[in-house]
Amino acid sequence: MPNTESETMVPLDVGLFETLDTRAVELANNFNAIVERLQKRMVLMATATSDAEGVYKASIQELSTEIDQCTNQMVQLISQCDELDKDLSQLSHLSKQMSKIDR
Repeated sequence: MPNTESETMVPLDVGLFETLDTRAVELANNFNAIVERLQKRMVLMATATSDAEGVYKASIQELSTEIDQCTNQMVQLISQCDELDKDLSQLSHLSKQMSKIDR
């Protein structure tokens, strides 16, 4: 059993302590550098995501406008076809009447 305080103390290796301290500082610096790189990449990713959202929104708006225009043109075409059908049915009726007159 140790009788004095000096017998219970563990000897310190100052060189080992300094090496550990240096290594800890290096690791902290490396960790900080990695965190900084990650932050920069996250900012780039956020910017790219935001830009992509803008492109997507603009594309959807353009597509919606094109669909509306095509729908309107289709309605106009159907209306014109209906009018043409009415006109042609009258021609057919007139043609039959002319045939009867010629006989």
